[in-house]
Amino acid sequence: MNFNEKWLKDLEDGNNGEKNIARWLKQNKSHKIISFNDDNKYDILTEYNNKQITYEIKTDNWEFYHNIITNNIFIEVMCNGKLSGVMASQADVFVYYFEKRNKAYFIKMSELKRLLNENPEYFKRTIKAGDGGKVTAYLINREKYSHLFKIYDILLETKTIKNNI
Repeated sequence: MNFNEKWLKDLEDGNNGEKNIARWLKQNKSHKIISFNDDNKYDILTEYNNKQITYEIKTDNWEFYHNIITNNIFIEVMCNGKLSGVMASQADVFVYYFEKRNKAYFIKMSELKRLLNENPEYFKRTIKAGDGGKVTAYLINREKYSHLFKIYDILLETKTIKNNI
């Protein structure tokens, strides 16, 4: 698979993950889905108890496709020397979604950014990662630091129509 094919597959996985999380928020947490967003500010805008909440969703199927368990959550912070991922997002909540394992790790974005700044011992910095080595990111062990996240089983009703949020 060449770089462009991989990027398109990752984009498809990401879009599907966003739809799955939106559907789950609607079905299980009584959120109203307002919109999806295609820039780096946030991925999903919802309404809950008359308050708007934005979500940044990262869908990760790497372990599934490679049949390797790393226990890592990959947190992108820079791409091509510019802030990206978590550092560019204006979302209220960060969700790391392991679609093939039906698990999602939720954390307030402000808390995640605070942890990155104040507790670097939780993270392993990685450079020249992702997108042909253009990404700088941090890895956090999801088992060792699970207490930092709200972890949910993302089991969707099978009768839900794929594109009907």
